[in-house]
Amino acid sequence: MYHAQLNAYALIAQNIGLGQASRLGLLYYEPVTELEGADSDFLIKNDRFFLEFSPKLKQVELETETIRLYYDESGKSATCLNAQQADRIVAIVLC
Repeated sequence: MYHAQLNAYALIAQNIGLGQASRLGLLYYEPVTELEGADSDFLIKNDRFFLEFSPKLKQVELETETIRLYYDESGKSATCLNAQQADRIVAIVLC
């Protein structure tokens, strides 16, 4: 889902002088729903509850060349991206 977006960010970073990305990843958190062994009196109160979250890291394939090819073909620079171009980039990368 974030493949095109993260690859576009990597390309933008390179174009503005922040260097070339070597890897991409998405860090997100999922709620911990298993309460086995947890102290329910601590987690659940009359006026609040505590919800723990577990960090997850999903590696995303680095494919900035796919996005770069689109710009080379269209003759436009990465700085003039508009909504229609974004839709086309997503279609190119995901297909």
